[in-house]
Amino acid sequence: MLKFIENIGARVVARVAPSVTADAAAEACWNEYSHCQTNRCSLPWQDRIAYDRICNGVYQYTWLASCGTCAA
Repeated sequence: MLKFIENIGARVVARVAPSVTADAAAEACWNEYSHCQTNRCSLPWQDRIAYDRICNGVYQYTWLASCGTCAA
């Protein structure tokens, strides 16, 4: 009986898992370089990279990397 329940559970997961994966793939998000932000760090000569978060081609927000990440 236990083996029967395990087999049914495996079949249910096999049918549901592809749709869950497809839903996750539909929510495609990535970080895109925006600009190099200056004069926002504690040391005046440091700056940091700003990235835009894009999900499904739509801008979500801008986030900043650690100080000293821009190449001079």
